[in-house]
Amino acid sequence: MKSNQVADDSIVLGSILSYANKEYVDGNATGRVLSYEASREVIIRMNDVDKVASLAADLGEVLALGVNIYTGGPEYYLDVLDSLRPELLAEAMTDAKLRAETLLGAVDAKLGDVRSVSSGPFQVTARDSTNVETGGYYETASIEKTVVATVLVEFVTK
Repeated sequence: MKSNQVADDSIVLGSILSYANKEYVDGNATGRVLSYEASREVIIRMNDVDKVASLAADLGEVLALGVNIYTGGPEYYLDVLDSLRPELLAEAMTDAKLRAETLLGAVDAKLGDVRSVSSGPFQVTARDSTNVETGGYYETASIEKTVVATVLVEFVTK
């Protein structure tokens, strides 16, 4: 990490987990320990997503040291989601009103006051994805994301 200019405060080291590899003969434990294995979770938190992608793609240096690596791949989160929520909810409300007006216009009815409003889950998906979940969805494997806010608005009709 140091050779790739990853700052020390960007690295979070988890606790070390270890376990014994025991000998088995014909499916029965002999009580003898053949070896021990240890693992440690390493989390790197950075805002430079291109650098994270590059580091994840080039784990050869670590593998060349004889270190076994298990990775589920990098995870990319939106650190601005909280600040986006109000704007996205306002856009969802505007869209709900437009859809209601369009539907009612088809039957010559008019949109009245708002009766009730509730916010649904946010869907954070990979760009062009159709994944959705009832309780919300948060995709972390891709850098480019689409965020959708849902609202349920009940209007009075005139």
